[in-house]
Amino acid sequence: MSGYNENRKESGFRMRTALSMMVAALTVFACASVILDAYDGYDAGITTEYGLLLQSDVSDVPVSGIELDRTSATIRLGETFTLHATVLPPDATNKNIGWASANKSIATVDENGVVKGVAEGTTKVAAITEEGSHVAVCEVTVSSPAPLPDNGNIWLLVAIILVIVVIIVAVVVLMKKGVIAGRTKNR
Repeated sequence: MSGYNENRKESGFRMRTALSMMVAALTVFACASVILDAYDGYDAGITTEYGLLLQSDVSDVPVSGIELDRTSATIRLGETFTLHATVLPPDATNKNIGWASANKSIATVDENGVVKGVAEGTTKVAAITEEGSHVAVCEVTVSSPAPLPDNGNIWLLVAIILVIVVIIVAVVVLMKKGVIAGRTKNR
């Protein structure tokens, strides 16, 4: 009798499993039908080999463009600045972008939009959207480093400071030797 009960339990388990799978399949079919009806032929998702439209996110907002916070910039050799990109529309689902420099020997750009002047010249740096490959460009001019101040003026300033220091040291030494009397209060 125990073998009969075990077979009965196993067949009941198989029946429940088969019913669960049928309900799951009907649910997928019903959802796919609703999506197909809602889009009325608009292919916003992926069509499977069975003709079902699978939709990952019904509320995806497509990218329509990209803007940069500036269209041109001038920097000195070795300096950096950051470009800020805005994917349009502001509520676009995919905001992923890439960066590129037309001439990396003049200016480089990293994955965060940080541009660095490498050599004198002019090049273009672009931000490109992952979706739609929309492009925004900034023209970057790299100039030579700032000239150093006139060394003649610096040496004159250094000489004046040294003379003042020597005078102060001389006065302190002469005061300690008593050659120069310090001011005292009268009581």
